[in-house]
Formats: sequence, C-alpha cells, structure tokens
Amino acid sequence: MLTVDAQQRTAGHLAARAGHVEVLKLLHAHGVDMEALDRFGRAAIHLACEHGKAPAMKYLLDCGARPGIEDNSGRNALHLACCCEDPSVGQALASQFPQLVFQSDAHGRTPLFYAALNAHPHSQGEVTKAQGTWQSCSVAAVICGDFVAWQPAFGQGIGCALIGYFVAALFYMLLVSSLTEVMSRMGDAEGPRQVAACIGPRTSFLAGLMECLKCTLIIADIAAATGALMEELTGSPSDLQPLWWLLFCALILLLNTKLMSMSVQTLMAMTLSSLAIVVIYFLFSSGRTFDLAQEAMAGGDILSDVSLLAFFKSLPAGIWCFLGLEEMLWFGKFAVDLRTNLPRALSWAYATLFILAMMTLICSLAASPGTHVTTHQKFPLLVAYFDVFGESRLTRYFALLLLFGILASLHVFTFVAGQMVTQMAEDSLLPACLAQRDGQTGAPTYSSAVVVVVALLFLEVVFQALDHQYEEIRATFTSGASICALGGYMIQLCCFILIRYRNQLEDSMFLSPFGMLGAGTALVLTIVFMASVLSSPLFHPVNFCGVAVSLALLLLAGCLHESYRRQQKRRAARSGSTILQNMETRTPQPEARA
Repeated sequence: MLTVDAQQRTAGHLAARAGHVEVLKLLHAHGVDMEALDRFGRAAIHLACEHGKAPAMKYLLDCGARPGIEDNSGRNALHLACCCEDPSVGQALASQFPQLVFQSDAHGRTPLFYAALNAHPHSQGEVTKAQGTWQSCSVAAVICGDFVAWQPAFGQGIGCALIGYFVAALFYMLLVSSLTEVMSRMGDAEGPRQVAACIGPRTSFLAGLMECLKCTLIIADIAAATGALMEELTGSPSDLQPLWWLLFCALILLLNTKLMSMSVQTLMAMTLSSLAIVVIYFLFSSGRTFDLAQEAMAGGDILSDVSLLAFFKSLPAGIWCFLGLEEMLWFGKFAVDLRTNLPRALSWAYATLFILAMMTLICSLAASPGTHVTTHQKFPLLVAYFDVFGESRLTRYFALLLLFGILASLHVFTFVAGQMVTQMAEDSLLPACLAQRDGQTGAPTYSSAVVVVVALLFLEVVFQALDHQYEEIRATFTSGASICALGGYMIQLCCFILIRYRNQLEDSMFLSPFGMLGAGTALVLTIVFMASVLSSPLFHPVNFCGVAVSLALLLLAGCLHESYRRQQKRRAARSGSTILQNMETRTPQPEARA
C-alpha cells in the first residue's frame, strides 16, 4: 500500500480514479494517507473528480479530503470535476464548497471556463462527428494528392486492385468496430491501458509500442514525400531534402503544440486545398479521363487477369489506403458522451474514407496518360497534371497545392503519436518524463517533439543508406508501418475475443454489432495481410529493408522495456524495504518489566 508507481501515485490514487469505494475504505482503515500527492501535485480526490467517480469523491470528502488543494497547475478538484463527463460531480462539489467556484488556476482560468468547454453534449457530438469526417479527409488527402498507394496493386492488374480495395474496406469495418468496444471498456478510450486490463502489462506495452512505431514510420514516410515533391517541383538538389523535412515538421509540430487554437482551421484549409487540385484536374480533363477509363477496362472483363498469387501480392496496397482510420479512437477521450459520439464519429470517418479511397481508385484508373505510364512514376498525379496543363513555371507553382494534402496527413499522425506516447507514459509504460503536457494548451509538447525527432532520425539513416532513392525509401517505411499496424491489430483483436469469451460486457460502453464472428474474421484477415507484407520482399526486393527495420525495432524496444521494468521493480523493492525499516526504527520498544 506504500508503493508508488512512476507517476508517484499510491493505491489510493488508483482506487479513486477507478471509483472503487470499497478499496478506498480498506486503505483508509489501514491508515493510508488520502492526501498524498503524485508528481503532478494531485491527490486522490483530484482523480476521482477528473474521472467522474461521484461515490469515490463523496467518500473522500467524508474522510476529510480537502477539495481546495491545488495541483502543479493551480487547479483544484472543482476545476477537474468540470472536465469530466458527469456534470453532477461538479454540481455537487460546487454546492458544498461554493468558494471553489471563484478560484483561478495558474493560467487565470476558473472552473466556469472548463465547464463552458464541456457543457453541451449534443453540440460536442456534432463536433466529434465533424472531427471524424475531417480527420478521414486529411488521412486520405495524402492518397488523393498522390496515387502512389495504388501502384503496387496496379502492377498486378486492375481486377486485383479492385478486389483488394473491397477486402481492405471489409477488414477495417470489422476491425474498428471491435477495437471501439475494447477501448471504450473503461469509458475513456485509452487503448494500451485497456489491453493491459485484459491481458497484461507486457502485452499492453507491445500493443502501444506497435502503434507508436507505426505513427513514427508514417511520419517519416510523409516527411520523405514532402522532400521528394519539393525537389521535383523546385528543381533543388536532393541534398537539400533534409532541410525541407525540418521546415515542414517544425511547422506541424508548432501547430500541434503552441498554436492549438489554429490547428483545426489549418487542417481544414490544407485538406480542402489538396482536394481542390484533384477536382480541378478532372474537370479540365474529363473527356480524356473517360477515354482512358474505358481503355483501362477494355472488354468489360476486368477480372480476367486475377489470380490467387496476384491478389495476395496486391493486398498491402489496400491496407495503406485505410491505414489511419483506427486513430479516430484516440479522439474519444475528448468526447463528452463517449457512448454516442465515438461510434458516430467512427461511422462518419469510415464512410468518408471509403468514398475518398474509392474515388482515388477510379481517378487512378483514369489518370492521364494512362495506368501503363503512371504506374511506374514517382508522383503519378504530377505526371498526369503536367500532361493536361503542360509543364511551366506557373503550373509547377500551382502544383504545390499537392503538398498541402501531405501536410494534412502529417498533422494528424503527429497529433495522434504525441497523444499515444503521453498516455503510455501516464500509465507507467514509458518513462514519466514523456507525460509532460503544455501548461496552457494541454498539448503533449515533449512527446510530440520526441516522436518527430525519432522519425527524422530514422528517415535520415534510411535516406543515406538507400542513396536518396525515394521509391526505395517509401517502400521501406510503408512496409515497416504496415507490419507494426497489423501486429497491434492482432493483439487488440485477441483482447476483444477474451472480453467476449469471459463475458465481461458490463464495463463496455459500446458493443460491436458484428460480435465474435466479426472479430474472428478480422483476425484471420489480419494474419493474411501480415503474411502478404512479410512475404513482399520475395516479390519486391525493395520491401526487404522495411520488414527488417520494423522487426529489429520491435525486438530492440522490447528488450529495453524489459530492462526498464526490472529496474523499476528493483527500485520499488528497495523503496519498500527502506520504508519498512524506517517504520520499525520509529516504533517504540516496550519497556522491560522490573
């Protein structure tokens, strides 16, 4: 009971956060200090109020807990109660302690400020729905702005690309529905901790690590695309590409940390700009587009070139077009009504991404000067754009709008990666220093910066090792990110199956309509996709580097984490023994009888 974790939280903190009143009674009966502070300066009552645990809050108040204690940011219990999903917690606290209503935190914000941010669940639901749509648009923008995702599939035939697309769409529909149930089990949509509750901390760390590595590799891939596109449009030497990476990553990092107020508007503007150039291109080339589409599907028998091996080799392309949809789950922790808003946002996100990916597939078939040419180009849409409008300085400057789509996708994955790393650090799965947030915006400044720096270091090493060859660099990061993503999917789907098998449905705020059958089908498809990606070096040797890098990183990180866990256990054991020794020395010895 005297042991603390990496965040300096005691058993009382954890019991209050989970709302376990009986555990709090047991701890209080044994003399545990209920006003012990963690490394953020928060007591047990802070966590009970923050997570909307009214019975735990009431018991702590009955035990004499002081709600006016301020944490390191100057927030009292009422500040945090106004941020939870249950408004009755804040109302009860304000009626019992009205003096707290007028207290300001370190940034001059009263509890009323936080209450205003979370006061309208229905409006919040609409915002969450729009959030899902815009995030899907920004994830798809990098695909719509550049048709490289479909190139491996078109190499196997148009029929294989179509079938692979629909199989991937079915897979992600089953996957996201199952993962939503897992992540909403405790009501806060924080993924790795849900896995820890079902399987164990080691598996939780592995699932979270795969998600973080996936986002890191995708950030590196997107940064590589920005450098290669700027080299293509400006004619600058390839040695200047790292400068473009640093410039754009610094801009996105600034939007995700210090300029959060402008973040959503900037994301919408970048997404619309990137999609605008695609619309303009097809408006001006509609006549040639239909001719090329008919030529691509000449004879009407587009499935004539389909074989099992060709379909198997085209599967990774389907994954890449939907990769990132599951990241919408991480926005659930910002929703007021998780049960309603998260499924709604996911439905809109899936529908948006399905439509955009289908449009991208059709556009890729119809892109001038034809798939027989664009399939083998570094930037297919750029080639098609110059084929229609001609290649001049003006058209090159206008083509810079393609860059906004890539930056929109970079924005989303940087945000998600920072949130994931911070949440894992808060759950003691990563070093505590990564849990720091910005005092004004609450953004995970430190962890976001660490993720971006690691991604750029990976990119620089691969960039030099592969001699500036963008096609090989892209294949390296796409295959590596796919392996990490599929590995995380396997663990979380197994977690879903365990929950259903143990019949632990009372804690779930959302139930998958596809049930065990849907999760089992998604797990089988995950294994098939994983086999396709792992065997891709046999058909495309450029993928070997990505497969090797991802497996090596997972092995290295696993070894480092195991070493870190053992070190923490030894430190906790030494701390516990020291406390017991101090208690024994302070205990008065009974006087000897005469």
